[in-house]
Amino acid sequence: MNPKGPSISNCDQLDSEQARETARWLVFSPTLWVESEFLSRRLPDWWSTSHEDLASWGGIPDLGRIGKLSEELLARFISLSPNLRFIRKGWVIQDSKRTIGEIDFLVETPQGIEHWELATKFYLYDSASDAFIGANGKDHLKKKLEKLRGQQLSLGQHPQVLDWCREENLPEPDSYPLIKGRLFYRDQKEEASSDWSKELTAEGDVGFWLFREEFSDALLSWRKEGLSFVPLKRKEWLSRNLSCENIVVEDGRCADLPRSFQGMLVGGSTSSEEIRRVYVVPRGWPDSKSVADSQDFGPLEVDPIRYGLRS
Repeated sequence: MNPKGPSISNCDQLDSEQARETARWLVFSPTLWVESEFLSRRLPDWWSTSHEDLASWGGIPDLGRIGKLSEELLARFISLSPNLRFIRKGWVIQDSKRTIGEIDFLVETPQGIEHWELATKFYLYDSASDAFIGANGKDHLKKKLEKLRGQQLSLGQHPQVLDWCREENLPEPDSYPLIKGRLFYRDQKEEASSDWSKELTAEGDVGFWLFREEFSDALLSWRKEGLSFVPLKRKEWLSRNLSCENIVVEDGRCADLPRSFQGMLVGGSTSSEEIRRVYVVPRGWPDSKSVADSQDFGPLEVDPIRYGLRS
């Protein structure tokens, strides 16, 4: 058998501390879907036995896309765990030159041969449609779960996979989803009401979302609570307990927020402890056309005197 382990990229690297915290979140954060609560339960001692090795990786490739970064981190996790062994990764399944799908991971575990499908997603709850929708207005959590259950997980039983396993004297694989991410609600008391939402884990990582024009008033409210907020780079979305510093305001404008800012912010107290995550979207969300046209927004104005940033 020729295991196919993680590849090393020549692109920018995450530093060791960021790699560790991101891997910690990927393995131990609650899953979004109750059907995927298997990994952290199965390997509860991984962090205590493997996190020191993580520091010697020489950096994790910053692959730009969250999904690819998650796959790289999970690949490193598998390679470090004494209880796991790579069999195949990123296995494209084709039928008569037509691509059927791609198996994320085929792994040998103490329980047998397993097919893992990984997805890392961030969704905002829209009460009008009772749906969890991506920031681009196109991606829907329900559709993603349906695709995983009906299409991606079934790849583990594709004839090409079963034939290959027989040739390698391996048993048929069992398929498991691993869905990680964060859900954002409009306010703290909001809950999804549809029947399918009961499939979501109650203890998952959650945050709040607001429209871009509401940010100034929200900032004032947060400052009264003693909180400061900073925008996050995409590679930081996967971390927990980030340090927080005050948003820089120059000439009545939040310098840290570009003209067309939409994305995630993290807020914390004066002790730099992370307390809250917020996602900012343009007015018109979840309409995908409104999101696409949001580049025309003006700068985010903040009165520095009103917000106590200038006397």
